Amino acid sequence: GLPAAASSSIWYESEGGKVRLVTSGKPDTAGRIHGVLDISLNPGWKTYWRDPGDAGVPPQIDISASTNIANATFSFPP
Repeated sequence: GLPAAASSSIWYESEGGKVRLVTSGKPDTAGRIHGVLDISLNPGWKTYWRDPGDAGVPPQIDISASTNIANATFSFPP
């Protein structure tokens, strides 16, 4: 088989933990690169799914400052 072409960003740290983007590294036939957010939370911190209920906030990702992302679509596990 062929070697994996995955790549990842540096870890970005915040008060609640750290996050990085891990991608497939190579565009598919439509030019899309698939990836996941790798999140490492500090003790006591939590993340929420797309429907956080009454007490949480859904995940929000701002790509407006990106110079190389034209569009982003997010999927969640069932």
